[in-house]
Amino acid sequence: MRVWAILCVGVCAGVTAVSGVGLESVYPAGGCAGSEFEVEVGGTSSALTHAVFSGEGVKATLLGPPRVVTYSKKGRPVVSFATDRCRFKVTIEKGAVPGVRQLRVGTAYQLSAPLGFEVGTLPEAGGAFTNRAEGAVTVLDALPVCVNGRLQGGCDRYRFEARQGATLVAFTEGRVGGRGGRSRSLTFLDPDGKPCGEAVTYGPADAPVAALEIPRDGFYTLVVGAA
Repeated sequence: MRVWAILCVGVCAGVTAVSGVGLESVYPAGGCAGSEFEVEVGGTSSALTHAVFSGEGVKATLLGPPRVVTYSKKGRPVVSFATDRCRFKVTIEKGAVPGVRQLRVGTAYQLSAPLGFEVGTLPEAGGAFTNRAEGAVTVLDALPVCVNGRLQGGCDRYRFEARQGATLVAFTEGRVGGRGGRSRSLTFLDPDGKPCGEAVTYGPADAPVAALEIPRDGFYTLVVGAA
């Protein structure tokens, strides 16, 4: 999921691949031109050798499966490697043209069906890759920003400071992360943790837009969920 908050939001959704190499999700589902970062793809084959993007200026280097930490009954950490996910280092050149690309992962003999991956122009923010804390909140240091989230198992929360009279717009990008468009929701919470009655939401269910004129100074939260 990608959400822009001018605020801005992107959501990572799943899709079943139609070829022998599965590609169900990608997180984050994009990045800013001139940056280098890790992405995690889900539903993949253990024999992956590479990833490719449409267009020019975006490259990926295979890093391998992510480590997963669980705990024994005695509280000791147990480290294993995920079998259905894989990490890549993605490099986006400074001159890469902004827009949605097609991402595919492959083995020596096959490529997966594509997922959308966006080259953007805004700073990026996101949560942890694995072992996410339930109900965790991502703090946004400044706006505008593009936030990357995942909706599996609950909702994503983004906390930010805003001043009275400012108008904030949050919108999701429905073209990245997957196909088939799950319904999504955007909710602003005021400094007391209550839904902002002044917020207006419109647009399609798979890519809603929410606007809010800040009624008073304080720290607000944007909650992004899915049906």
